[in-house]
Amino acid sequence: MASCSKEQNEEVNDEETVEIPIVVYLVDGEMALSQSYSTHLEKVFDYTKIPYANISISDFNSDDYISDETRVIYINNTEPLSQSAKQSLLEFVSLGGTLVFPSLNEDQKAGFLSGIKPTAEYSYDLQAKGIHFERNVLPGLEGKEIYPLKTNIGLKKDAFIESINVLATSITDREMPVIFEHSIGNGKVIHFNTFIEFEKVDRGLLFAPALKGLQGVPFPVANVSTIMIDDFPNPVYDIDAEPIKSEFGLSQAQFVMERWWPDMLKVADKFDLTYTAFPCFNYNTIRQPPFIFTEWDKHKSVINNESVISSEWLVEQVMENEFELGFHGYNHEPLIDTIWNSNTEYIEGALRSARKIWWISRFGPMPKSYVPPSNEIDSVGLKHLANAMPEMEFMSSLYDGELMEGANREFDVDPFEPRFFDFPRISSGYTYNDFKLYNLESLYLFTGIWSHFIHPDDIYQIPDADITTAGDFALRNANRLGWHQSTNGRKGMLEEWNDYLQHMIDLHQSIRFMKVYDGASITRNWRESDYEYVANGDAFDVRKRSTNSWVDENYFWNMFVEKSNEPSLLNELDRMKATYTRTSFFGGTLLTINTPEPELKFSDDVELKGGSSYDLIEIYTKVKNAYDQYAIDRDRTLENVQSSSDAIVVAVPEPVVTDSVAWYVANENLKAATDMLKARLETQFELDTVSFDKYALYLAYQERPNEVWDFFEYIYWEVSEGLSLDYVSYYLTKESYPSVELNELWLRRQIEANPGNISLVKEYLRYFYSQEYLSYLDGILFDLMENNDSEESYALYIKYLIDFHPESVIEELKEKNPAQYPALHPMATTITYAFSDAGMKQKALAWAEFSDAIPLRTVLQWWVDLEAYNKMESVYLEYIRAHPLDYELMGYVSNIWYDIGEFEKASLIANKLPEADRIKTRYKGRFNPDVRFFESDVQKFLIAKTPTVFNPDTLKAIMSGLRYYENNSIQYNTDYVVDNFKQSVWNNSMTYNMRTESLNMHSLSVTYTDVSDLNLNAFDINNVPHTLFGLKYRYQTRENTAKPIFYALGGLEQDDVSNTFFTFGAGLSHSNERSFKSVGYTFSPVKTGPAISREIYWGQLIGYYETGYAKTFQTSFSPVLSHYTTGALEGSLTGKLFYNAKKGTGSRFSPFAEAFVSGSNDNQPDGNPFWIIDSRFYGGGGLAWTYGRDQSRKLYARLEAGAFYDTYTDNFLRFTGNFSFPVKKFTYITGQFEFFNQALYYSNGFKFGIKHYFRRRKQYAYKPREYEEWYD
Repeated sequence: MASCSKEQNEEVNDEETVEIPIVVYLVDGEMALSQSYSTHLEKVFDYTKIPYANISISDFNSDDYISDETRVIYINNTEPLSQSAKQSLLEFVSLGGTLVFPSLNEDQKAGFLSGIKPTAEYSYDLQAKGIHFERNVLPGLEGKEIYPLKTNIGLKKDAFIESINVLATSITDREMPVIFEHSIGNGKVIHFNTFIEFEKVDRGLLFAPALKGLQGVPFPVANVSTIMIDDFPNPVYDIDAEPIKSEFGLSQAQFVMERWWPDMLKVADKFDLTYTAFPCFNYNTIRQPPFIFTEWDKHKSVINNESVISSEWLVEQVMENEFELGFHGYNHEPLIDTIWNSNTEYIEGALRSARKIWWISRFGPMPKSYVPPSNEIDSVGLKHLANAMPEMEFMSSLYDGELMEGANREFDVDPFEPRFFDFPRISSGYTYNDFKLYNLESLYLFTGIWSHFIHPDDIYQIPDADITTAGDFALRNANRLGWHQSTNGRKGMLEEWNDYLQHMIDLHQSIRFMKVYDGASITRNWRESDYEYVANGDAFDVRKRSTNSWVDENYFWNMFVEKSNEPSLLNELDRMKATYTRTSFFGGTLLTINTPEPELKFSDDVELKGGSSYDLIEIYTKVKNAYDQYAIDRDRTLENVQSSSDAIVVAVPEPVVTDSVAWYVANENLKAATDMLKARLETQFELDTVSFDKYALYLAYQERPNEVWDFFEYIYWEVSEGLSLDYVSYYLTKESYPSVELNELWLRRQIEANPGNISLVKEYLRYFYSQEYLSYLDGILFDLMENNDSEESYALYIKYLIDFHPESVIEELKEKNPAQYPALHPMATTITYAFSDAGMKQKALAWAEFSDAIPLRTVLQWWVDLEAYNKMESVYLEYIRAHPLDYELMGYVSNIWYDIGEFEKASLIANKLPEADRIKTRYKGRFNPDVRFFESDVQKFLIAKTPTVFNPDTLKAIMSGLRYYENNSIQYNTDYVVDNFKQSVWNNSMTYNMRTESLNMHSLSVTYTDVSDLNLNAFDINNVPHTLFGLKYRYQTRENTAKPIFYALGGLEQDDVSNTFFTFGAGLSHSNERSFKSVGYTFSPVKTGPAISREIYWGQLIGYYETGYAKTFQTSFSPVLSHYTTGALEGSLTGKLFYNAKKGTGSRFSPFAEAFVSGSNDNQPDGNPFWIIDSRFYGGGGLAWTYGRDQSRKLYARLEAGAFYDTYTDNFLRFTGNFSFPVKKFTYITGQFEFFNQALYYSNGFKFGIKHYFRRRKQYAYKPREYEEWYD
């Protein structure tokens, strides 16, 4: 940007260091707004480091030269400028500069600059209020609104040409431009058509237009975001308070420890946050010794079966999660001289007491960050804080507010105590609104800082007469939100907090959350750094030139770029290997850039698109001609207006009486005229509109219009209330209330005069329905109820209770039939939730009938909560028949049924969901791991009726399991046993097993047994071998862990000499996850040669108990009672203890110990006709090796080796084992062996078997369900 002469006659060095300002404010010393705005912007550019200067208008009139490097000029009003200075501004804009009017420019001869028509009347809109952002004038602000009660006092919308680019409008009149952009030549003018007085929090809004002219000019930002938790950890109390009492039934202590803190940890994990907690040790008002800690130590909690001090446990939680501990105070008394009654030496005593408990309790290093209680502290308090806590570096009060009370801080060294650097907070709370976002974005734009704070008890600060913790500040939960859910149809505070954080992260993708100490340290380094700007073509190179100690791996910059230039600038950043994120802003993009070094250097002579294809002289000539024509047109307009005004003359004036109102007016003594009219009106008792109109008009001429309200007040108190209200009503037909306060006062007085007038009451509620006017609302609505018994008045009353006394809604409506109160039906949603939160689900359901906003899933859940499952089912079925494609609800109900164990109903619903639907996918993910363990009848039902909910591998596994447990099978078994008497027994059987529909099993076996003779020292005629053939039948009930399994058996065998033998037996067994136990009895022939010859039988009663097979120690006991038909009796007991050092299904070793004891009434050590001895004991141990799991249908093997002391044989070794493995999927081999090395008696043997499970030819049967057809 250069003047024509400069462009033509001088060569500019683009690498020259810029010592002159890039941004200039032309300050009008006679205009308070200009002085205020220039001061604020001077601070903004001090933050951004962009060269900036305030130049007085008088100096600019003396020397109106504008440097080539100046990109942006601010000015409020061009009227004080000389003609030459105005021409200089026109040239500046036309050649590419940006001119900003931060308030309405009232110079009627300079309307060309602002896109004002030359024929404009310059009439003001005195009604339009607030600012509605049509574009992202600040990031994320499009569609948001601020200052709804502030009047703009700008030019009416018809004053402007159509080509202006409107960026913001009035809230109340969306056609009226409040902020707009007007292009002139290569440059632009940004105009604020408002006299709203902007303050510190609006700095970003004032700064934003400058960025339009600072394209390609990066500026450093801190990029620091902190979340501070004030008053945490703190003393907690067993106090029940709303809304947590109704929502959870928890005390304040329980809520903080059991709900709030775990939820805050989840939020931190979700958004990668780190917190800085600021503990306060007491909430007493102690300001003199002794400084005790009764409240801090008082509350105890049981954590992991251990009693702990609740507050200290919370501190430990902060430390364990690696968050930061700051300091909030010994108690919550602000460190202010007057509060401590000038006993300021006690301040340090209190602080040192806090230091002591910090050290004794081992809270870690002394804190370095301080938040003043209630954000209030004075210079005296700051001094004592620095003395008592020398480690403290940072003070975090408020960015806005009163400086002398501890607020209104900058990100700078504290103005009262240089030992502290201020890191103020800009926002607070878990919820956000338009103004909160505006407030923080206004600061974030030029600093990159978001400093935010919350409290654990914010949830409790609801509108309630008993709530006093807010003090002089706004309630932190004015909307009565719940934590997880709210009764007023809004989200819970926790969900609002998640939304708040997600909004910030989505909008500012480079955002960094950090501890206060880290963030404040970076901020301090950033503020202490100085930067050098070097012109480089259309851009500027920037580097840090100060020698302070700031060394970092990440430096951040903001830079604006128009959409047309974004590709080329992004290529530049890629060339520099800088990373960046993008945010929509002011019609272009705000780049946040990250570099490893504190500099940004572009390629030489960067060129940016924009402007015109004409050369600069042609551009300026065109603009100058247009400007001159505008001046001619404007002069003509003003002349016409003057002529019209002169033409309106009274030809023959009426005679004027001396000292009359007319005389005073004619002599321009309006003060005397209004005084006379006022005196006349104050003595009348009837409405005199003629005199009043003159009185109001002449007050307006004197710019004293608001004095009419003093007149109304006098009439109200001294003459007649009714007359004053008549005057006010008449006045309001032409004018409006000048302030909110007067609006409220006189509307309330009208209601007091006519308390049953529902229209007046509704008007009052429209404007003043808030906590601020609660004391008036009580009386207004009570009087309305007394004087108007309509349904509408009762509805207003109920709405009032809902909004301000929700605890009373339940009591008021609990006996009411909702069908009889149609006027309440629009509030049915809120009433429904109120009853629900109070636990009155039945009443909630009654009111839900009249609400379209209660989700059906919520209604269904309430029926579930009442355990009215049949009702829930009927409501669902009725709805789903009409809405068969509501997959969300189908999935929800499906999960309800699943949760209560109604797996069949759950799957019948899920089966109808589309295969690709995520709900069905989630259901299948839940269902398939579980279905393998369902009852087989349930599995068979589900396979037949709901095949689509099965994964293929799950269905295959279940079908395999059913084949094993429900199909028929055939098996062959053989065993061979030999003892030291040279006798051997060889048993063989072929068995067919048949399952019934009820899963009982019938087994029929063909048997063959070969029994040898004994090797005896003496001849025995009965000692001959035998061969036996037979049939055996066995019955067993279904396998069921819930019930014992019963079996019974019987058989017949015939030997080779045609002797017939019988066998019978029965038994019970039961197993569960912890143990197995069984008892059985069998009566059969003794299988030795002599015993078969003599037809000797024996019976055995065997018991068995085993426990701990899935635990480290596994034990078993087996008592046995045997009897023989020879009269011999024997009893024995075997016990085993295994140590399972390793569990699972892999290879594992288990040491064991075993003991056996027996006794009998006979002694036959030679084994004829069977072996029995009178007594025996052996004991010992060994090692078992196991691989796999028994009955797993996979490879399983177990070997045991043991050594034993024996009273019968002195000692012996024993080796045993068993195994099983599949040869094909449904064919299995089993085996078992036993080997002893003892000399006197042993019984060694081997068993082998093979079993095959048949396929099933017909479909599995299942029990019919009555509800099958309901879900078809």
